[in-house]
Amino acid sequence: KDSDTGSQNSTMPLIHQLASLGLLLSLISHVARSGSPDSQQLSSQCRACSAIAAAFQRGLERTARDNFGGGNTNWEETRLGTYALSETRLVDITDRLCKDKDNEMDGVTSSECHAMLEKIEEDIEKFWFGAFKANPTSASLRDSVCVNGTAACCVYGRWGPECAPCPDCSGGRGDCNGNGTRTGTGACDCHPGYSGAQCSDCSAKYYRANGESNGECKACSPACRSACTGPLATQCDQCADGYETVQQADGAACVDIDECQTRSPCSGPRSFCENLPGSYRCGDCDRACSACSGPGQAGCTACSPGFEPATTGSGCQDVNECSPDSPHCTGPYERCVNLPGSYRCDCQPGYQRSGSQCVPKPAASSKKSANSKQTKKGQSGNKKGKPPKLIWTVAYSIEFAKFFGAIVGLAVFAVAVKGRPAPVTVAACLAGWYLCKQSSVLDRVYLHAGRR
Repeated sequence: KDSDTGSQNSTMPLIHQLASLGLLLSLISHVARSGSPDSQQLSSQCRACSAIAAAFQRGLERTARDNFGGGNTNWEETRLGTYALSETRLVDITDRLCKDKDNEMDGVTSSECHAMLEKIEEDIEKFWFGAFKANPTSASLRDSVCVNGTAACCVYGRWGPECAPCPDCSGGRGDCNGNGTRTGTGACDCHPGYSGAQCSDCSAKYYRANGESNGECKACSPACRSACTGPLATQCDQCADGYETVQQADGAACVDIDECQTRSPCSGPRSFCENLPGSYRCGDCDRACSACSGPGQAGCTACSPGFEPATTGSGCQDVNECSPDSPHCTGPYERCVNLPGSYRCDCQPGYQRSGSQCVPKPAASSKKSANSKQTKKGQSGNKKGKPPKLIWTVAYSIEFAKFFGAIVGLAVFAVAVKGRPAPVTVAACLAGWYLCKQSSVLDRVYLHAGRR
């Protein structure tokens, strides 16, 4: 037991050390990941920086023939230096970098552009007064800033974190995945029709033109299942679905199967089958058809009620129920309106329908008279009801305010004269007379409102 205990005790420190080491490695890995941008960030940064570099190049082309604009170009060039290498031109270009609409075509938003421009603005100035000033014709802003400055991109022809060389994708028949960026796989993304590690093979349903080993890959006929030796339906190794092998004068060929004739796959009395290369389509008949063999009225084989066989060509046409000899809409002041497959009876202008008949519309003067009577009726009815509150209550309130003001005035006057009998008596008489007068006014307002 003692030996077992000692063994366990010697094992525990080892376990603790391994656990601590694992935790330390995990922490170091996390710090490394958080300290460096991921592939998506690098791709976004490279795309934004490349878009700015492209806009910068367009700015150079736009300002190639500009000058200081003072009128005396020779004096300006002598005193101020060449405009082509001046800070004035640099400011003119950089101020419009993120306003260039072409940035949107590069998949870079305005916010992404401004964020990257703020990050590399000093690098652009260093490039302008350094590499560009030394060699304006060959200096590249993308190489100087996006590749060597921010390290967000690689030069074209290289890919990945270490900017490894891109493979040869058969002379342009594919693109290096991650070309010019710090991301990607470096594999060849083949163009349509090509396959293989270096895009040197033809894909399925493509053939080698002219039989050359490095010839162009072109598409087989749609009638071919997979491989072929040429573009014709007679050059298929096997026929695709919807096609069958038929012996012809020049040999076997893959010919389309007409499913509409062999299987009648479209059910229903008002549907039709349309044959397509290698397939078919079911459609609904036009409303003019009770049965059809194709789309539209021209495809009708039998006509619906309200339609008749077309006088020219095939199919059905609308029956004109409103022809001069039509028995429809013959009532007084009625007129017939023809509709697709039907008709409608309307009243002539100046008439309106009343039941099953068309009667004259009321004259405008009659309407006005009726409205006038209705208005008078409403006014007479108002006399029997309550008076208009807004008018008489406002007047009543004003007069009552005067009434109450007289009482308050009397009280203020009595206080002012300190209760001397003579002035108070005179004021009380005057106030009493005014209060009686206001009472009469209030009565008249209320009685007048009641009579309205």
